[in-house]
Amino acid sequence: MFTASIRANVNFADDRYLNYYYGITAADSHLARSEFNNQSGYAGSDLSVGLNFDSKKFWLGGFVKYHSLADSKQHSSPLVKQNSNVSFGFGVAWKFYTQQGN
Repeated sequence: MFTASIRANVNFADDRYLNYYYGITAADSHLARSEFNNQSGYAGSDLSVGLNFDSKKFWLGGFVKYHSLADSKQHSSPLVKQNSNVSFGFGVAWKFYTQQGN
């Protein structure tokens, strides 16, 4: 059986999370990488499309995801080199045991 999914997310994060990944302390700054301190708020959005196939013996699935940091709190960090990203994934699982014993 095939199933499809579409998912949209708007992400928010606190300053601890944003500074952990995107912040630069005074001790870690230098001429090419200035100090950067984030505040809590909008942390980007994403849109993904997935397709799955499920049978008695195996499962197949895949997705494509677009992630945007445009106008987010961290998009001005010197660690951010681009404001968007496209990613994809694919998985295969063999079902060697089910509750029904098949």
